[in-house]
Amino acid sequence: MEKIRTELQKALALEECRKCGCMRFNLEAVEKRLASFDTESARELLDDVRRWRAQLEPEEYDCKDCAVCIPAEAWDAVVKAFPVACEAPG
Repeated sequence: MEKIRTELQKALALEECRKCGCMRFNLEAVEKRLASFDTESARELLDDVRRWRAQLEPEEYDCKDCAVCIPAEAWDAVVKAFPVACEAPG
């Protein structure tokens, strides 16, 4: 959980991520997956994800094709933490 939280917080600190469709898409995917888990850590992270979604700026681009996509790194951490629930984002 901490890896997911760290990656998402790192992305939210970047203006380009807050305006990127990748960030929005990945936050929505993470929220959707976490909502199906009834653990305290999943609920806490879900609360954070919902708060972070509210911090996003109006989307300016779908993807900037960054060399390293931090929101995608967070999604990879979700897949590792919840492999049964994750087939693909969305």
